[in-house]
Amino acid sequence: MLYKIILTLIFILCSTSFSQTLYETKLTAPDGNDGDFFGVEIRIIGNELIIGANKYDDIQQNKGAIYIYEFNGSNWDFNKIIICPSNRQGAHFGISMAVNDTLMFIGAPRDTSGEWLPGVVYAYRKLNQNWVLDNKIIPTGASNGASFGRAIDLNADMLLIGATTDYGIEPSSGAAYLFTREGQSWVQKKNYWLRCLTKLYIWIQCSNIG
Repeated sequence: MLYKIILTLIFILCSTSFSQTLYETKLTAPDGNDGDFFGVEIRIIGNELIIGANKYDDIQQNKGAIYIYEFNGSNWDFNKIIICPSNRQGAHFGISMAVNDTLMFIGAPRDTSGEWLPGVVYAYRKLNQNWVLDNKIIPTGASNGASFGRAIDLNADMLLIGATTDYGIEPSSGAAYLFTREGQSWVQKKNYWLRCLTKLYIWIQCSNIG
């Protein structure tokens, strides 16, 4: 009987400690509005927390923004907001991101390049503890409405960007684009559209069926 009481006390103590560890605080946008989608994407790098709000309204509706918080040792303090650099309505800046210590990439899959609407990824570089816009990445060969920037992944000097409604094997079947860093620039690699790999995969699967 005694051991059951001891186990119960241990369970209660562990549960209390665990819940306190998990629920430290609730973060909300300092200027939040209905439907901003604050929290659609989140990244933590060091003592910095970056939160996307892809339906943030500025001059235009759903331009998108990201919020940056810094950990002071006990709390997350709001530092700054970065709003989509373009004036495109419905750009959805902040719906995806990839971050390391010195580089940050933010997707705006409904942003434009002139009259063309492939989607855009904005590249930021950290200078003197501030994120500064460094480059605007636009794909070569993407279809209109490709949603380039809907997903982003960064691994050392390789950057992979998803375009979920690009013309792949079929219209709007999707594609992914690979970029590599050359100096301070990100260069799109030829013949790295993953639609080609998908075609090969389907051919192999069909061969196995036969």
